[in-house]
Amino acid sequence: MAELTVAAYLPTPLSFPLNIQTVTTSAVVFTYDLDAGTYTLAGSTTVIGGAPYRSRVVLIEQISGRVIREVWSDAAGNYAFTGIAGGRKYTVAAFDHNGLYRAVIADNLLPTP
Repeated sequence: MAELTVAAYLPTPLSFPLNIQTVTTSAVVFTYDLDAGTYTLAGSTTVIGGAPYRSRVVLIEQISGRVIREVWSDAAGNYAFTGIAGGRKYTVAAFDHNGLYRAVIADNLLPTP
């Protein structure tokens, strides 16, 4: 496990564990241990017309703007962020790695236990 140190705009550096996992697309998935919990936020990514579409999906804590996790949706367009904290609102942004579509953002999302 690597350690990430954040020093920008802080009087003292803030360090926390950072898990890095490689997925089949050779992309990197970042898991920040600051947001551990037992809740899940899941959904799907589709294109206009409803066809599933594989996308990079980013989970953002809404109040702080902090990126919590990044995952790829599967071939059916499904994604899930598990083990996150409850009692907060999140924003999810899906990005097309092929550049054919614009990003899609959903906010005010609440995870389920």
